[in-house]
Formats: sequence, structure tokens, C-alpha cells
Amino acid sequence: EYIDRRFTLNLAGILEPHQTNGQTYLKGHADLQVEVELPAPLQLTPKPLIESTGNGLLKSVLLTIKHRLTHQLLEDYLQWASDEVTGAIEQRPDPVFSTNG
Repeated sequence: EYIDRRFTLNLAGILEPHQTNGQTYLKGHADLQVEVELPAPLQLTPKPLIESTGNGLLKSVLLTIKHRLTHQLLEDYLQWASDEVTGAIEQRPDPVFSTNG
């Protein structure tokens, strides 16, 4: 609870498909904002040092989010593709066999 009162993280992002030369690409943008109330001893630390450390942490968080999102998109696509194949097979009419040789 101590940290909860002194730490705020806001993430806003968008991911959209874009067509280029017949190919679909995903493009996205994320804004990550962190507000931290520094304990008294750290308030004496030079601001550029705090900011560079914080920016490094934010980049690490965004990279982790990117990797997880990419992994989840791949899993979702594979599931969708599998469902499409299964659905196509189930919708095929049963073959009709002639008993007249």
C-alpha cells in the first residue's frame, strides 16, 4: 500500500492494421507515463540521473509489453487459423457414394 500511494503508471496504446503493397502490417503506438513520489533521500539526486534511470525502466517495460503482445497475437492467429480450417472441413458436404459401381 505504501508504494501504491507513491507510484502511478498510465499506459495508453493503439494497434492498427495497415495495407502496403497487398501486405497487412500492424502498426502501433504506446504512451507510458509513470509518476513517482521520491523518498526524501532520493530527492537530492540530480534530476537528469533520475530521469535517465526512469526512461531506461520505461523502455524495459514497453519492450516486455511488446514481446507479450507479439506472442499473444501469434497464439490468437494460430487459433483462428485452426478454427478456420476446422470450420471449412465441417462445412464440406459428405461425399456421396454410388452403389451402382
